[in-house]
Amino acid sequence: MLVHKAIVGLALGGLIAVIVLSLVLHVILGDGTFADIQRFAIAGLLQVITMLVIVRLITNPPPRKALTWARAMAGAVLVSGLALLAFGSVPHEFLSFAGSGLHWDRRDLIMIDLPALPFDISRQAVRDIAVAGLYTNSFAGALGLWIMWQRRREMAEEQVQAREGERVPVAVGTSAFGRPVARQG
Repeated sequence: MLVHKAIVGLALGGLIAVIVLSLVLHVILGDGTFADIQRFAIAGLLQVITMLVIVRLITNPPPRKALTWARAMAGAVLVSGLALLAFGSVPHEFLSFAGSGLHWDRRDLIMIDLPALPFDISRQAVRDIAVAGLYTNSFAGALGLWIMWQRRREMAEEQVQAREGERVPVAVGTSAFGRPVARQG
C-alpha cells in the first residue's frame, strides 16, 4: 500500500514543483507580472486540491453506506474533472504560459558548453519536455489513485485492525459449510 501512496505523493510533489519553478522562472526571466501565469497556477492548484480530496476519500472512507446513483455520479464527475485538469487544462496552460510569459520559441537557444558534452537546445524543446513530464506525472498519479481506490476496503480493514490493537477473532471450529466460526452458537 505504501508504494501507491508514494506514487501519488510524487505526482503531487512533481506538479507542485513545476508550478513553483514556473513562478520562479517567470519572476526571474519574465516581466514580473503574474497575468500570464495566473491561469496555469490556478489550474495546477485545482488539480492538486482534487487529488487531495480523492486521496482523503480513499484513505478515510465514510461509514459503509449503499452506493446510490447520486454517489456514483458525484464520483464520476470528480474523476472526470481530475482527468480534464490533468490531461487537458494544466498542460495547455503551461504551453500558453511558456509561449507568452516566458517567450520560449525556436529562436532562443540554450547553449551548454561543457568540455565533454557541448550542445545547443531550443527553449521550445525544453518546454515540450516539461509538458511531456506533466503528462507522465499525471498518468502515474492517476494510476496510483486507481490502484488505491481498488484496494480501499483492504486499507480500511487494516486501519480498523490497527485501532483495535490487532484483535483478530480466534476460530473455534468450522460450520456445516466448512467456514471458520468465531464463536459457538
